[in-house]
This record gives sequence, structure tokens and C-alpha cells, in this order.
Amino acid sequence: SERFINREISWLQFNSRVLEQAAINEIPLIEKLKFLGIFTSNLDEFIMKRLGGLTWQKLASEVPLSIDGLSPVEQLRAIRMTIKPLLKRQFDILNNIIFPELKENNVELLKFSELSVEEKIWASEYFDKYFFPVLTPLAVDDEHPFPFVNNLSLTLGVALDYGDSNPHFALIRFSNKLSYWIPVNDGKYSESHKFISALDIIETFADKLFPGMKVISTMVFRLTRNVGLVLSPEDEAEDLLEHVESELRQRRFARVVRLEYGIKHDTWIIKAIRKSLKVKKYNVYAIKGPLDYSLFSSLATFLPSKDLRYKPYSAIIPQRLNSSKDIFSVIKKGNLLVHHPYQSFSDTVARFVKEAAEDPQVNSIKMTVYRVGDETPLLPLLIQAAKNGKQVVCLVELLARFDEERNIQFAQALEDAGVNIVYGLPGLKIHAKTLLVAREEDDGIRCYAHIGTGNYNIRTAGIYTDLGFFTAEAEYTQDALKLFNYLTGHARADSFSKLLLAPFYMENTFFELIDQEISYAKEGKNARIILKLNALEDLHAIEKLYEASQAGVKIDLIVRGICCLRAQVQGLSENIKVRSIIGRYLEHSRILYFSQGQKDPLDGKFFISSADWMNRNFHKRIELAVPMEGKNEKSICWQILSIMLADNVQAWEMQQDGTYNRVVKEDSDVKSIATHNELMELYSNHVIES
Repeated sequence: SERFINREISWLQFNSRVLEQAAINEIPLIEKLKFLGIFTSNLDEFIMKRLGGLTWQKLASEVPLSIDGLSPVEQLRAIRMTIKPLLKRQFDILNNIIFPELKENNVELLKFSELSVEEKIWASEYFDKYFFPVLTPLAVDDEHPFPFVNNLSLTLGVALDYGDSNPHFALIRFSNKLSYWIPVNDGKYSESHKFISALDIIETFADKLFPGMKVISTMVFRLTRNVGLVLSPEDEAEDLLEHVESELRQRRFARVVRLEYGIKHDTWIIKAIRKSLKVKKYNVYAIKGPLDYSLFSSLATFLPSKDLRYKPYSAIIPQRLNSSKDIFSVIKKGNLLVHHPYQSFSDTVARFVKEAAEDPQVNSIKMTVYRVGDETPLLPLLIQAAKNGKQVVCLVELLARFDEERNIQFAQALEDAGVNIVYGLPGLKIHAKTLLVAREEDDGIRCYAHIGTGNYNIRTAGIYTDLGFFTAEAEYTQDALKLFNYLTGHARADSFSKLLLAPFYMENTFFELIDQEISYAKEGKNARIILKLNALEDLHAIEKLYEASQAGVKIDLIVRGICCLRAQVQGLSENIKVRSIIGRYLEHSRILYFSQGQKDPLDGKFFISSADWMNRNFHKRIELAVPMEGKNEKSICWQILSIMLADNVQAWEMQQDGTYNRVVKEDSDVKSIATHNELMELYSNHVIES
């Protein structure tokens, strides 16, 4: 398509940019190992979520074409053609960059054939001591059906000779509880760190698990299963919790959408696996390198040098909070915009909940839950609040992909403590991130709100960039109160003063703001739009931006991942530039700027939002966008956007054909601007201050 980029291919291009981080000289070795693993885990998630859905669509009678006019079959073909060179590139980076750097740092990854005689004896004894007691050989034949194999687990297929004319098939499942990289000779007798993979040892001595039989061949394989939850309107209207629990149980046995195997393989074993699991040929991938690059990250513990990691950074506490014992009095004096991970989640958001749980003047706490993680400090705080007699309400989104089981456990623990739990809405995901605290003060009940762009997750708050807005202003807090009343009761979702709410009027409001910029451009005034998003996929939004570009509006898009818009196309989008920032942190915040015809950026309109510009965010989710109206909040947003648009280290720019080139400064006299380093320095020195 000349107008649009395929959604799936755009996402794979994003993951390609992630992969290339492992090839950048300036990035430390341990971080390169992590990026190799992130690429693999990202691709795994893509296969689980997207490939399964497209495969089902392929079987359906009537399926709409993609935004760029491709059928499911054409998309599956394009995906495969895109993935294969990416896998080759990953192996090339490992082989030509990572392995030499590991060797320079006295780390060697050996094959069994490369071990000395003494080391081979050690490997045999290691197998007997650690592997033989825990591994279980599983025969596969007419009397023994193909056993369950976990999603994304490494498994050893074995072809055996029983002494008859036909080979026999068996499996050895590799437990995730076993270490994958084993220090040779337990790390003794060598100045360097030598490692051998656990599966190499198991393959070598697999015959010990099959006494009286001959091992003809072995090969490692990995299965990927579809993880989609299929809900009908009837299911959504009934007991959502029961349905999700049932689907999660079935997910473990879901259809296989990918079979991977390595260079060492056996055609007969592959056919046996495919036949048993009904794996289509187009879902089979021959991998030149390792099957799971995320396992390399465990080597980091043997590379103690600080130079091989990013320089440590400690999130700071905003000065206004650092000097106060009471967070409510600080928020009451003025709105507060915080930026994670540069500013501490524990000392802002978690502190807000902690003080609310302990403060005898607080009557109620209301919160939306999308992804909170296993290590959340908020669970015990909310339980404590309920035990302290406060009314606590949590809206838990059960359909947060890959977090369904965790959210169920979180909700049940809260419910056991007396917290009121609401499980989403029929047909709508709750993706807005909102906390509302009601506090009894001298002049009556005052509400305090936190509205953010990211999840209430302390782990991701250390690696995702997100913004959080604290306010006690009545217009904002009354809107937040209306939102919770709508989500928990039968209140109408209208008459909001400040907040933009999807799926009701967020899209229309942003489109009206684009129309205003078009009018300013036609009047010869300053007309500019800057959108910082994670994804831009909505057809109508893209068409609206094209219309603005053709009217002369200057548009900068900072889109981390999926972008279906084509930039810099003459007569269509020559006034639109698209860049993606990839680096130490995952860009997750959404910031939107409209100049309003004004030359001074601070006279324009700014918003932060939980929503990307995707059809699902505008029409199928509860999302919030919050106007930033104070001069300080506007200034913070503008500084963030300005740094990202000036970035000449971490930035990638879209070309006319939809591909991305990394921005490289050509003049050595020009200052290097890396977004994450720049912001760490500015926040550490309190140049940017909430």
C-alpha cells in the first residue's frame, strides 16, 4: 500500500530496532546480552498473540483485509519472510559480536566436543549427579500419546532403535528449574569462565536414560502456543472471572503455532512432532543459532565488571516531596507531575497509597488495576487500608494479556481482605490508570487523584518511562469520581470537565484539535502537532494526520513501536516526520501537543494519556487523557519532547519506504544527545523539577 504500513510488519520492524541495540559498540556487553533476550521474548509474544489470531482468521469465511489491504494468508506469508532474516541477523550478532566480546572478558561457551578428556569425565559425572535423577524419558507410540510440552520450553526429541526395523520416538523435557549454562568443572581449575549448555550434556549422555536401547539421534526443539482468549458477547455479560479462569486452564494445551529446531536436527523426529501436534509446515522454523537467546542473560553474573553494564542510576525524589512529611499537603498546594524511572515510583505513587492507607482522615481509596506485577507493594497497602476501616474499591482488568492469572490472584487476595472488587465491563477493557483518595478535612471532603500513563507496577516503573499526574483540583478529581461511578455503577459517562474519556469522546476531541491546527495553517499561523505514542494504527487518525500534513501543519511523531502511517511521501505526508526512540528504557509515556497557532510552545495545549492511537484504544477500552494546564507541567512535557526530537544517538527515523534508519550525527563537533542519558542528568541535577 502506498498509504499505509502493515501493522504486523511495523511491529517486527520495531523489534528489529531492539535487536540492533545488541550490535551498537557503545552499549555495554551485558546490556547487549539482555537486548538479544528481549528480542527473543518480544518475538515469542508476537507469535503467541498475533500468529494464532491470523491463523484463525485464515480459516474464517469473511475476514476484513488489513489496513494495507492484505488477507490473513498474505500477512502470514509476509510475517514469515520478515522474521527469517531477523533470526539470521540475531545469530550473526551473537556469532560476530557477542562471542568475541565474551571471549575478551574470559567467558567461553564450549561444546562437549571441545572439552578436554578430564572435562568430559566431569560432564559425565555431572549428568549422573544432577540430571539423571530429575529427567524423565517419555515414550511416544500407540500406547503412549504425545505428552504435554510446556509453551516455550526446550525439549529433547530422541529417535531410538529397539532392535526392530523401525525407529521409535521419545521425549526428554528440560525443567526450567535446572540451570542452563553450567560452569565447566564447577568453575575450578581455570582462569577463564568456561561454560557448557545443560542440553549439550543431556544430549551427549541421553543413552543413560534408555538402557538396552540405542540412541539413533537427538534434537532440541521448542513449541509456541496460541494464547488468545476467545470471548463471545454472552461470555462477557456473564461471569467473566469464571470464563477467564477456564480459558487460562485451556491455554496450557492451546494449539501450537510455531515449532523451532536448531542446526542439529533429524527429519524423522520433526515429522513425528508435526504429525502428533498437527503443526503446519509454514509454522516450522529452522533456527541457525540457539532457540532461546534469553538464556544468555544468566551469564551476566559471571561478568562482574561495572564497565560491562549501564552506569547505575538511582531514581530521585521530587524536591517538593523530599521536604514534606505529608504528601496530601504538597498536592493540595499545587499539581505535581512525576516522571518514572527518573523519579522514584516508591517515593511518589507508592507513598501516596501508603499515606492514604495509614491516614485516619482518609475515608476511601479507589484504583484501577491493569498490570501490577508480582512484587507490588500496593497489595499489602490496600489490604491494610481495608483493615483500617477504609472503603477500598479496585477495578481489576482480567483480560490484561499474560497477566490474567496474576490479576485474579491479586483480586482474590484483596477480596478476602474486604476490598470491593469489580471485574471490568462487558466489551471494554479498563486500561486507564487512576487512583482516587477521599480525605476528610476541615472544610469537608477533599479528593486527591493520581492519573498516569503507565501501570501501577513497581518493577516496570524502573525500566519503562511513564508520567504520573497528582492533583487535588476539584475539576480533575470530580471527573475521576464520575469515572469510578461509571465503572462501578450505572452512572452516565458524560459531562466531564477536564478528562478525555475513551471510548466516548477522546477521539473526537483530538480530531477537533487537529482540525484547529489545519485552520491555523490555512491562516498562515504557526501550526504544529507533536504526538509521542507507543503505537499509531487507527485508520481514521492516520487519515486525519495526512489531511493536516497536506494543509501545511508540521507534524512530528515519536512512535516507539507500531506505526502504520507512511512519512515524508510527496503529496500525502511530506510535512510528517516519524522517529522511534530505543534504548536503556522502554518508552511508554504518551504526550500530545497542539500549538493552537501560538509561537510559544507553552501557550499550546498538552495532554498526557494512557491511550495509544489504535482502534482498540479509541473504541474498545476505557482510556484517559489529561490536559496539562500548569506552566510547570507544560514545561516538563515540552522539555521531554524537545530532547527526543533532538536525539542523535537513540533515535531511528522512518524513510519514505517505511523502513527506519538510525540517526547518526555526522559532525563530531555536534553534541551527542541520547534521550535517556540527557533526562537522567537533568532530573539528577533538578534542572527538570516537578
